[in-house]
Amino acid sequence: MSVILAAIGFGHMADGTHTMPDPEMVAEQWSGSGYGYKIEDNGDGRKWYRSYGSDLAVTSWTWAGETEIYASFRAYRGVASGPAVISFKDGASHLGAISINTSGYVVYSTYTSPSPTISIVATSTAALPLDSWTHIEVRVIFHGSTGSVKIWINGVLDSDTTGIDTINAGTSCTKVVLFQNNFDPDYKYGDIIIHNDSAPLGDAGVYYLPASADGVDTNFTPSAGDNYQCVDEIGTDEDTTYNESDGTAGHRDSLANAGISGITPISVGALVRARKTAGGAATLLPGIVHSGSETQGAARTLGEDYNTLEEWVDDVPGGAGWTLTQIGNAEVSYEVGA
Repeated sequence: MSVILAAIGFGHMADGTHTMPDPEMVAEQWSGSGYGYKIEDNGDGRKWYRSYGSDLAVTSWTWAGETEIYASFRAYRGVASGPAVISFKDGASHLGAISINTSGYVVYSTYTSPSPTISIVATSTAALPLDSWTHIEVRVIFHGSTGSVKIWINGVLDSDTTGIDTINAGTSCTKVVLFQNNFDPDYKYGDIIIHNDSAPLGDAGVYYLPASADGVDTNFTPSAGDNYQCVDEIGTDEDTTYNESDGTAGHRDSLANAGISGITPISVGALVRARKTAGGAATLLPGIVHSGSETQGAARTLGEDYNTLEEWVDDVPGGAGWTLTQIGNAEVSYEVGA
């Protein structure tokens, strides 16, 4: 099982620029009114999600199911009140949520349907400081009576609560929903990573590497120019530029990147945005290629609306952990399913 289950950042490019990806580019699904969110420049090479208004955007990730999950993220507490950040679900059923309460403490709560009734089962011993960025990491072991919650603040274990019900009759976490509840306008969030490693990930970041050249395969037809030029924008332009297949199984593109420096890589993800344009079933398989070997994800079902597909690869295809040189030589691929 991959260490990185899902990750989202808001515009820290590998070259240090402040160009902002559209939220649709980095999320499975967003909804809500235009008052729900905005992306803000913090002046340090990163963009941050800042919530405001009463209708909020929602993004969700799904997987087969996990009994232990870490949630790593940065938060900026600007005032003395705060929102829920990450909700855990088993299918449609709420298991629990990580929140920042009105006093600035990190809280894990469980839900009981149908109200829902919210029960706080774990709380940090320290409140987040005002007017500064804090790294938070929370590990939840999902169980009805022997569950546990550990909370790290800026890399230091703050609290360890054991022997608790963390799921309220659920079985495992199959879905994470971000930004589900109302937020205070003076909170910001960035670099949200969901993982299932055996230890805390620490204060990691999410970086974007746009396509910089065509790779080995170019079976899709570009709307204009080269294949990579139709998908290299930061911030999706949807049907303005795109690569299209007639649906032939095995049609694939692979795209090179310009590489990155100055970081220690943990995982490499393929980020592919796609939709189908004809009736009937359609699937797409995202993957990562390196030196002729490929790690390919499961076939994703496409709908008529654009959706973003993520596939995280923690080891180089055919090898061990990533190096920066290998990242520069890797290609993102997408292939039409059978």
